[in-house]
Amino acid sequence: MLAVGATAASDVKATVVVANNSTLGAILVGSTGRSLYHFTGDHGKTVACTAGCAAEWPPVTIARGAKPVAGPGLEGSKLGTLATGRGLSCGAC
Repeated sequence: MLAVGATAASDVKATVVVANNSTLGAILVGSTGRSLYHFTGDHGKTVACTAGCAAEWPPVTIARGAKPVAGPGLEGSKLGTLATGRGLSCGAC
């Protein structure tokens, strides 16, 4: 789980940042450096990538009720979350 509850802005670790990929160019990654993706099986507010799928392609997770934190060059208002049912929210799904 990502720590996004710090009070000072400089202490908050970005949930989503832009990384430069030599093949794809600028891509979005989570704080661990893993690429963000859109799973086509997810519809509306329903997360379909669970269990084995989520183990293979782990989502960016944040505490329920927290908001994703945008890194430099990103707009936080364009990041969203979906409830996973495990007390976490999937950030930027």
